[in-house]
Amino acid sequence: MIYGTTTYFISKGSGAPEVIAITPSAGLWGDTVEIKGQGFSYRKEENQLLFGELEAEITYSTDTNLQVLVPNHRTNETVKVTVATTGRWAENYLHFTYELP
Repeated sequence: MIYGTTTYFISKGSGAPEVIAITPSAGLWGDTVEIKGQGFSYRKEENQLLFGELEAEITYSTDTNLQVLVPNHRTNETVKVTVATTGRWAENYLHFTYELP
């Protein structure tokens, strides 16, 4: 047994993730893209990544790196890439340009 003073605290949670780079910044749907940053979760199911309004499949994750598959989109346009970890969306974002085959 251990005796001591009971201590209480309220967690303010973690900060939102920060996105630093996307490599490559252009490609085809189905390509693998690497997102570098900080504040991501090691558990890939706790991260969410959107290309415009389309959710990407995350294949690998660490606290500083996400690898994702570009979602199926068949027009050549530039879209915003946004990241969320445990429901907290990054305040900064990058752009990805879809290329046509």
